[in-house]
Amino acid sequence: MLACPPQNPKQRHQYTAQALIDHCDTLKAVFQDQWLYLWTITPENLFVIDQENNSLVIADGLLTVECIDDYKIQFYTSHSNVEIQKIADFMFNDFSFIFNHKASHHSLYLKTKVQLFRQMLVEEVFKWVDGENRVEQCLYNLTDQQAMQLDRIMMQSEYYDEPHLLNFSRFGAEIPLEVELNFKHLCLVNSVMGDNFLAVQKLIPVYDRLSTSAELMLPKRLYRMAQISFEEQFSLSQLVDLEPDFNLLKQHNEQTPHLLGFTRWIKRGYWQYQDIFNKQNFVNKDVQYWVEDIAQQSQLFIHKRAVNWLFKQDYLVIDWVSENLKDPNIRLAVTALSFVDCSKVHPHVIQLSIQYFEQVIGRLFISECLRISQQQAWFELSAEHHSYALNEAQNSQDFKKSQPLTASILYLKEWLDLLWSLDQQGLSSVKYVFKRISQVMQSYMLFLNDLVKDLPDEIIKFIEPSTQHQTHFHFLMQQYHINLDEFRQRFKHPNSQYNRSNSIFDSYIADYLIDFFQQDRTIAKNMTWPAWYQQAIRWHQHLHYVDTLTTLKLRHAESHWKRVSPQAVMYTENWKFVELNELEQIIQESVNYKHCLALSYTQRIIDGEYVAFHMSNLHDPSQHLTLGCFFKFDQLHFDQLRLPNNEVADLKVVREAKEFVHQVNEMLIWNFGDPEQINN
Repeated sequence: MLACPPQNPKQRHQYTAQALIDHCDTLKAVFQDQWLYLWTITPENLFVIDQENNSLVIADGLLTVECIDDYKIQFYTSHSNVEIQKIADFMFNDFSFIFNHKASHHSLYLKTKVQLFRQMLVEEVFKWVDGENRVEQCLYNLTDQQAMQLDRIMMQSEYYDEPHLLNFSRFGAEIPLEVELNFKHLCLVNSVMGDNFLAVQKLIPVYDRLSTSAELMLPKRLYRMAQISFEEQFSLSQLVDLEPDFNLLKQHNEQTPHLLGFTRWIKRGYWQYQDIFNKQNFVNKDVQYWVEDIAQQSQLFIHKRAVNWLFKQDYLVIDWVSENLKDPNIRLAVTALSFVDCSKVHPHVIQLSIQYFEQVIGRLFISECLRISQQQAWFELSAEHHSYALNEAQNSQDFKKSQPLTASILYLKEWLDLLWSLDQQGLSSVKYVFKRISQVMQSYMLFLNDLVKDLPDEIIKFIEPSTQHQTHFHFLMQQYHINLDEFRQRFKHPNSQYNRSNSIFDSYIADYLIDFFQQDRTIAKNMTWPAWYQQAIRWHQHLHYVDTLTTLKLRHAESHWKRVSPQAVMYTENWKFVELNELEQIIQESVNYKHCLALSYTQRIIDGEYVAFHMSNLHDPSQHLTLGCFFKFDQLHFDQLRLPNNEVADLKVVREAKEFVHQVNEMLIWNFGDPEQINN
């Protein structure tokens, strides 16, 4: 008598498969022959990279992928008389390698691919043992008793509802194709073994790790071609298609592989030329090798020092700069860093430093050019030195013959051309113009480098928040036992003056630097990035204050009004209370403590409907709150008590604030006169 099959469909499927091989020796033999190929396979040996031989061993040796030479990829198996074409096609065309610091596979994509590969593997092994033919022969050669047993198993598991096998053995009735397919599927290894054979959840991280391991598997020159040719991911077939490009760049790949990224901007017809990476090509004008987009940029760099510095950097920096070579801001940042010692700085930190200043460095550069042009009288030079004139001199005779120039970022190309021309003539110095910019960039770079100095190299690639959604990042965090929240907090400025913590990658300080450079202020030699942050806080607060004051002055004519409270300053046992009865006081309260008092309540306060107090702790100078009360029928009515950033105060402090309100109301009952006159 058979036990009742499980209700869970997945468990019922496995139960049925095991019952079939228990009751039929032929089907059991089909399973055992498959198991001989698969029994040693585990998630750990499903994909194993042999770095020494540039090969990938799949399924504990069932299949090997080997790069036997540049662009020659071979698939082979140690088992004779088996067909591996389908698995080879999957690995060659469908499997995608990714650059783990640039992209990641979605979890659903990974699960789908793993399920597909696992199913394909067991189905191919089923073919190797001639499973389909053997199952068919079994079904068509059953005795009545065997047919009844197998029918009972299948019907009890609700695969069909009439005895098809018995009908064939007794009456010769045709066995439906669907029934045959069910038996074949139930004889597959994964049907019999279920999750005991390569559980999908265990395979997902294995598959994902392989997708980020191209550098370990491929020959160095081949992987280098992949890096410069594909933005995020590639398959082996796509890589093989690059063979013509590889042959053109073969010599450069052997001699200067770190510079190959620039070939994306060099006309393909010149790739075999020996001098395409000559440094002069990066500082001279009208170089024939560059594609049109770059040729329009005039000279790429205004000083050879920038090119010398760039060529010495790690390929990670060079590749990123080469990807963004069209952007003059990137080239400006490279020039600024060329005057700084970066020898002990991690390459990814250098890249992120360039990236951080990308949006502001053009404005900083123009500010410095304006400042130094006044010191060195650039625009008083004769026309033989340059052809530019400032717009402010547009009434002069020389201006009509010159190219106009303003402080707008739209004229960045012209400012670059002017400085390049003056530097070539020895009339000015690129180093002098970039001195302060280099100093600021260095402070950021050293600050960031100090934050990452104790992190594993693999983790440093993921310090930027935009990369931290990737699966590989979370795998590394687990591998190195790093707490995610603590890791992210490391790259935030500390809370200061009730400011929410800002990411060090935000433009919070960069925005301030634009104004700082325009003010022509001196930069101390020992100025650190945290010191810049403190200055930026004060600048943002002042900006907020001025903007709010301007807005409120347009709305309200009054800047001062009568107090409600009997005294200007009042005390309880633990607290000091100051009523805010001036426009500037209310604005300062909102700016300092980051809430909406000024914009939302000023009109009601002026109209006598609302009263606000600043509340500070007598025993803890760091504790500040804002108390808001309705004012009706000459009495205060508690409304709200807020900490900085509009956070709610705890109940104990709320009770003390309400006691204060009660005390004030007691005074107001007896003080029927004008509070201003009473206090006088």
